[in-house]
Amino acid sequence: MLTVTAQQSRFHNETIEGSALKEIVVKDLSIGIGQKEILNHAQFQLQIGKRYVLVGRNGVGKSSK
Repeated sequence: MLTVTAQQSRFHNETIEGSALKEIVVKDLSIGIGQKEILNHAQFQLQIGKRYVLVGRNGVGKSSK
């Protein structure tokens, strides 16, 4: 399991073998672009072998860089 928290400012360059990674757990994720808040304290879990989509209206920041 790979767990990332808001307190971490960078990912560590640790090697994780593919068979060891079963899920990604995200807790307390907040993202903003300029003054616009995109996510506020979001939590979710992604499991290997499953497919996920990001859904939202046009212009709300789904693909913003």
